[in-house]
This record gives sequence, C-alpha cells and structure tokens, in this order.
Amino acid sequence: MNIKRKNERGNILFLILIAVALFAALSFVIMNSSRSGGGDAERDKAKLAAANILNQVTAVRTAVGRLLIAGCGADQLNFENANDTLHVNPNAPTDGHCDIFGSAGGGVIARTADRAAVVSDPNFYYSGSSAISEIGTTCTDPECGDLTFNLIGVTQALCLQLNQANGIRLPIGNLPTDTQSICPYEGTFDCNGNGTTQVVFTAPELVGRDSFCYNDTVKGLTFTHVILQR
Repeated sequence: MNIKRKNERGNILFLILIAVALFAALSFVIMNSSRSGGGDAERDKAKLAAANILNQVTAVRTAVGRLLIAGCGADQLNFENANDTLHVNPNAPTDGHCDIFGSAGGGVIARTADRAAVVSDPNFYYSGSSAISEIGTTCTDPECGDLTFNLIGVTQALCLQLNQANGIRLPIGNLPTDTQSICPYEGTFDCNGNGTTQVVFTAPELVGRDSFCYNDTVKGLTFTHVILQR
C-alpha cells in the first residue's frame, strides 16, 4: 500500500512539474507574442501618422502652387489657421484669396499631427526663415529663403517612417544633426524681421534633400519638408 501511494505521489509530482514547465513555456510564447504585436502596432500607428502628415504636406504644397499661379505673391501667402495664432501675414489680401486655409483661397483643411506620434506639440509650423542647402538658390539673403512645412518633437517611430517614405533608411542613432530657427511665416523670408535667412541642411546626408526627419540640436527630432523652393 505504501509503495502504491509513493508511486502515486511520484506520478502527481511528475505531472505538476510537467504542468509548471508547460505554463512557463506558454507564458514565454505569450510574452514574446505581445512584444512582437506591440511593436507591430506601434509601427502601424507610425505609418498611418506619417501618411496623414505627408497627405497634409501635399495638400498645402498644391494650394501654394495654385495660389501663386492665380497671382498671389509669395509674401502674400497666409498660413493663418484655427490651430494657432503664429502665422498671421499682414501682407495678405483682406479678401482671403491668398489664405492657404481659407475657403476663398487654398481651401485646405487645417490639421494637426496625431498626438500619439509627437512628443508634445502636434501643430504644423510653416516657415520661411531657412534656405535649404542646394534646394533652389542657397544663400543668407531673404531672397534665398524656402517655405517649409515643419513638425517638431516627433517620436522615433514616426521619424523613421517619414524618412523611409522618402527612401531614407538611417537608424535613429545615425541621423544627421542641425539647428533651425523655424520662425513662423508672416510674409517675410527671415526670422522676425532680422533680414537674414538661415542656411541649413549642410550635412552630407541632408544636402539637396527637400524632405527629412533629422535630429535638431535644440528641438529634438524634427520633420522638415520644402513646400516652395526659391
């Protein structure tokens, strides 16, 4: 009888050990699956956010081109919108026909980035204070200033997706650095009326690029896209 009970106890202990091993293996698989799924989900969100941003870039750039053809001067383009009060252009016609986001002008809907895709500020900034190296004419004179679309403080995942969409495959640690003022556009191609355009994107990886997510030494990961070359 004792031998039988010992055998039963041995069998039960063996089954428990098997159950523990199976549970550990299952937990390992689930954890790995969750991690993999989480990574895929983050990538998918970043891809969607990047697509929405690039769609907005296209809409704004198309509107800029259309308004210039219609007779608006570059200094009359007005990026004033409901999301901020930084882009009011005093040179813009009062009837609104040079307003990018106005129904009488470009008719573009003013949007922001997905809040989950940026570190803090989801607003897009439109600037004329930079001359992008080898895009149009490059100099420090305001006549060389390019109009740019900017998103400041993006996540690493979004930065990678924006660059991949432009055929750039650099890991975050290898991104070139630069520093831009990105002064909101108010009708002049300088920063707050200082009469000077800042030459940027001089690093070999950035020269001649009209769209790039780079590491700004002050603002962090930043996406810049040229919407008007000059």
